[in-house]
Amino acid sequence: MKESKINKIKGKENKSSYVLFLYRISLALMLMISLLAITGVKSAAASESKNSTADYFKDMGDKTVRIRNLSLNGYSPVEWYVIGSDSETVTLLSKSIFGTSIYTDHDVNVLYNNSDLKAYVESLIEDGKALAMLKDLLAEASGFGKVPYILNENAVKTLSETKRRGDGNSWWLRDKEKLSNHASILYLYKYTDVYHSQMESYDNTVRGQNIWDSCGVRPVIKLDLNKINYNPRSRVFYLKHTHKWDLETDSKNSNIALVKCLVKDCPYGQNEEYKFRLTVADKNYDGSVVEADLHKYPGFHKEIFLSDVYYEGRNGTVYKKNILPPTAKGEYTAFIDLSSGEGTSDNNKITLSDDFTIK
Repeated sequence: MKESKINKIKGKENKSSYVLFLYRISLALMLMISLLAITGVKSAAASESKNSTADYFKDMGDKTVRIRNLSLNGYSPVEWYVIGSDSETVTLLSKSIFGTSIYTDHDVNVLYNNSDLKAYVESLIEDGKALAMLKDLLAEASGFGKVPYILNENAVKTLSETKRRGDGNSWWLRDKEKLSNHASILYLYKYTDVYHSQMESYDNTVRGQNIWDSCGVRPVIKLDLNKINYNPRSRVFYLKHTHKWDLETDSKNSNIALVKCLVKDCPYGQNEEYKFRLTVADKNYDGSVVEADLHKYPGFHKEIFLSDVYYEGRNGTVYKKNILPPTAKGEYTAFIDLSSGEGTSDNNKITLSDDFTIK
């Protein structure tokens, strides 16, 4: 009898513990659902996180970039290959030769650090020379300083055939052994060896050249990304300036923003605006939250700030303005604000909207 009573008490305690356990589980689930609802809104914005400039240089392949207002002989834009980058810098190899130079005179003891070639390539950033505008934009290149320099044979081996070929002219490398009257060049010339039974080609290969002979010079520069801007759509670097952003809503689509800079010669103001689009698709009711698609067109600038997406009911659907996306059946509108911060543009804040329905 006493034992039966004890078992009943234990049973009640076990039942109470089980109820408490279920209660805690339900609270955890409710909290999780709430967090998912909130992060569901922000995840769309997070997926469009602003890229650093360095991100644009990954997988460039053999595409070239340009530096605005930099030209050869005053009329030919200079093209550059990206051969290295990190979060702060990008290293470029010119596609064209910047004139010719001897390696050094007849002194066979001279190596690159004391050569005419080094003096020539570094002089390109002096006043009145081809790269003068870049003098204050260069980062520290290990072993060279903030100056243009020449690649060595090991570096050339890592380049694609297209990058080695450049504009088709042979060009100096900095490799040279002491007491040698030869230094390395990348040789770009095809011919038939008449002394052998087969045709031979020395095209796009490294070979020795007399140090007193003239050969092409292809400078390498390391740009400081904190001192220069880059437009990934046109693949053009340009000098930093304070943008004056003009933001407008597309006249035919209230969910598309048109963005451009009003500063003269800024590539973000040339030819066409850069776009951003907000889209929320209609869906059938299933109890889940809607998802906003935030699409930045190529080249959309990181200085344009985006708010969280927020929602409001329309056409009789009661849903007060909220960043939590709706789940119930009804008609709604999604909004997002775009602004350019402290920009001096006359039109530096707009709101995009897109109507959608949960059926």
